[in-house]
Amino acid sequence: MEFHADYYKLVLLDELERLMPRGSFVSYVWLTLGRRMHDWVDDWSVEEGAGFFDFYPVYKMFLMISTSKDQMLVRPEWLSEDDHYYDDSGKEVPPAVERTYSGPEQLAAYGRWLINAAFEAPPQTPVKRITRDKWFRALAQQHQVECLLLAYEALSYSLRMKLGAGLSEEEVKTALRLKLSELGKSGADKRHAAMQSLKEWTLQRYQEGKWPSANRAAHALKDITIEYGKAIGAHLSEENAQRTIAAWIRKSV
Repeated sequence: MEFHADYYKLVLLDELERLMPRGSFVSYVWLTLGRRMHDWVDDWSVEEGAGFFDFYPVYKMFLMISTSKDQMLVRPEWLSEDDHYYDDSGKEVPPAVERTYSGPEQLAAYGRWLINAAFEAPPQTPVKRITRDKWFRALAQQHQVECLLLAYEALSYSLRMKLGAGLSEEEVKTALRLKLSELGKSGADKRHAAMQSLKEWTLQRYQEGKWPSANRAAHALKDITIEYGKAIGAHLSEENAQRTIAAWIRKSV
C-alpha cells in the first residue's frame, strides 16, 4: 500500500504559509528559524527537568512561547550571525522589513521546517537502502508520518495562539511545575556562551595560520567551524557561515 505523503504535505504547507504573510520577516527566515527551534528543544535533557517534553516537542514550544513575556522562543537577534540578517537563500533581508515575528509565526515556521527540511529521510538512513529495503522504507515512512503529525500539531497551536486562546489552568500548572521560564533563560545563556566559545575557537584557528584576506581564511575555516559548532551546540548555517567567520575575523584585527 502506497503512502501518499505529497498530498498531506501540500495541504499542510498551504495552511502553514497562510500564517507567514509574504514580505514578513518570518517569510524570509522560516527555514533557519525552524531549524533553530528544533535545535533549541533538542538541547534540553532529562536532567534539566524537561524530559517529559522530549516526547511532545511542539507542546513544549507552545507552552514556552505562551509563558514568555514577549512570546519568543528564538529571539530574532539570534538569527543574526554577523550583525546582518539573511533569508534562507543567503540574500540579505531588506532593511525595511521589521526584524520580528509573533508566537503563531514561530510555530508555523517550525511546522514548515518539518515538512520542507526534516521530511525526506530519517537521519543516518542511506537513501539507496530506502529504495530497495522494505525495513528501511518502512522506517522512512514512519519518519515522514511523525513529521506530518508534528507539523499538524504546530499548525493547531499556531491557530490557537492566533485566536488569542490562552492557557488552561492545567497548562499553567504544567509550565510552572517544569519551570519553563527558568529553562528558557538558562537555555538562552547556554546558547550565547556556546556561540561565544565557537567564535573564540575560530579566531584561534585563524591566528595559527597565515591568510591573505579574511574571506580566504573564512573559506578555509568554514567546514571545521561548522563541525565544531555542532559538537558544542553553536549552530552556524551553511549559507551564512563563511560570511559570519569573515566578520568575526575583521572585528578581531
